[in-house]
Amino acid sequence: SELHGGRHSNGHAQTYLDVFCKYQRKIGSKNWDHALMLSGYDLHRGYGSKSISGIARLFGMCDAGNTCTLAEGLDFTSAFIGTHELGHSVGMRHDEPYCTSSHIMSASLGPGKVTWSQCSMRDYHAYVEKLDNRKTNCLRTSSIPEVKRLDGKAQPGQVYDADKQCELMHGRGYKQVTPRQDNYDGICYMMWCGQTEF
Repeated sequence: SELHGGRHSNGHAQTYLDVFCKYQRKIGSKNWDHALMLSGYDLHRGYGSKSISGIARLFGMCDAGNTCTLAEGLDFTSAFIGTHELGHSVGMRHDEPYCTSSHIMSASLGPGKVTWSQCSMRDYHAYVEKLDNRKTNCLRTSSIPEVKRLDGKAQPGQVYDADKQCELMHGRGYKQVTPRQDNYDGICYMMWCGQTEF
């Protein structure tokens, strides 16, 4: 396969992204604005370094050869990694040093980082304006003939409740636990899991 491990040193982030971007362009991006690959590889920058969870091309959105993201797809944190990398694709830089490190575009993952900073919003709007001025804004068009609506019956957390999410992330015997002083208000920012069976 074109994405086989030998083609990218079993997860070398930059090489893997290059291979994936080339592959997604080859198969044709007529029906998507962005391609995101969740990989089972432990992404790395080279031998001796395993400190990268995802990679994307800054300003890659709406550019057929660069509208691609690679993220580790090992557990539920993949959603945060993919979101962060997608932010880079739409022109967002890391928040630091001009905004606090408590938002999605912080240089590091962490609990509670679920909002966009003012820096991120400024970068995003500037990039969308740039795409509009060049008349290359794929975000304002749709190749889908009709809008698809999600089934509104199931709310977030109902498909996989908190206990199931803990089990999927950590293994059998893990369940959601409530820290002292918390009455589930913080579950949208951080979920605590604990082992109930030893």
